[in-house]
Amino acid sequence: MHSRLASRKLGRRPHQAAPGEPPARAFEWGVGLARRGPSRGSLLLVGVLLCGCPSRFDPRAETLGSLGAARAADPSLDAAWRDARARFDRGELEGARDGFARLRERGDEGAPAATLWEARAALALGDPGAARQLVEPLAAGAGEPRIAGQARFLLGLSLARLGEAERARATLLPFAGQGVVGPDAADLDASLASAALALGDGAGALRAMERFYPAASPAERAWVRAESIKVAAALPEAEARSLWNGEAAGGLARAVLGGRLAAAVADPAGARSIASETRAARERYGFEPVVDAAGKISPRALGLILPLSGKSRLVGERALRGALL
Repeated sequence: MHSRLASRKLGRRPHQAAPGEPPARAFEWGVGLARRGPSRGSLLLVGVLLCGCPSRFDPRAETLGSLGAARAADPSLDAAWRDARARFDRGELEGARDGFARLRERGDEGAPAATLWEARAALALGDPGAARQLVEPLAAGAGEPRIAGQARFLLGLSLARLGEAERARATLLPFAGQGVVGPDAADLDASLASAALALGDGAGALRAMERFYPAASPAERAWVRAESIKVAAALPEAEARSLWNGEAAGGLARAVLGGRLAAAVADPAGARSIASETRAARERYGFEPVVDAAGKISPRALGLILPLSGKSRLVGERALRGALL
């Protein structure tokens, strides 16, 4: 799971600062603002960017402040930031990491922001240990609040990939209710799912995997299906039924538990009823082939003709319950 998380390449997805704004331009806009002086409208916009919406959290939000003025006054510093960010957005992660490391080592007011970006590059390169070392001091919260928040988020992702499930979940859970925006939302859910699996929290794992699934790649979706089947098989009977009754009809828990509960029903009609009730969810999560408008299904589908009456009825019923799994 941890290597799978690393393969998501966090750094390859450009930060989108505002609707309609090109990637990696928010910082450049701030530099331009510092050069030409703020208008009344631009001051209001800066306030919105800095304060943000209290119910949303952007792990890649830029910190303008005095750094924009410093870059405006120092063309070489501005060029170094532009180069590191451009490399990061192009996926040239080794070069980006080196560039941000040099900016961090300057020790100026931009060092904390450079540290965050260096940690992002380290995570994208599959080096969560280095990322943890970089952000842990910032996560203590002694500095600027937004820097500390982003550092805690990156620390949580790093801990999840390092296998420190309990601390990772404790660090990341506060962000789950904040409405994380951008591509990092999927990494949050994947990390919470990984931690929940490691801690034996089947229900929590299913909920996190359900949130993660829409943004997952085909390989990651296959991982979700495989892990959710394991979770469903391992849940105690009472917990499985409680989860079945408490989750949304179209959710992952219903999709994966339907087969198990159908197999436990002695009445074939009851098993078919459960299968019918969960078919849409099973199709959504790839457990069932999707039938198109022309009535065609995936060539990987398996059709069964089973005896559900007569002398072979018991064999047919058992085969049906097995197929529903």
